[in-house]
Amino acid sequence: MLNVIADHLRKTQREPKPLSLDETFEDSAPIDIASSDPGPEQLLLNNVLDSELQSALESISEELLMPFLLREIQELSYKEIATTMDVPIGTVMSRLSRARAQLLKKLSQSELAKARAVSI
Repeated sequence: MLNVIADHLRKTQREPKPLSLDETFEDSAPIDIASSDPGPEQLLLNNVLDSELQSALESISEELLMPFLLREIQELSYKEIATTMDVPIGTVMSRLSRARAQLLKKLSQSELAKARAVSI
């Protein structure tokens, strides 16, 4: 008999009771929604990533940085960037490609340096 009751309790805990459209929500308990604020670990991680990204951004030339920021931060189209910078779209595309490659290289080097420091 105890096993039947335990099985029933486990089953009811796994399967939530379906809500009726006729029920009012005033009678139900308030739902506790987790805070969307980042925790201390996430804040620390964001600060580390922000400083590494800032350092990587500062390491590339302004010629490559401008189209990158216009595309990624301002979310301009390639055509809008070309008009803003008064250069052909092909130039925008090549500068964006080079900027991304340089940033990726800098950030991966930083990640590799951290991995080496941890393993020592």
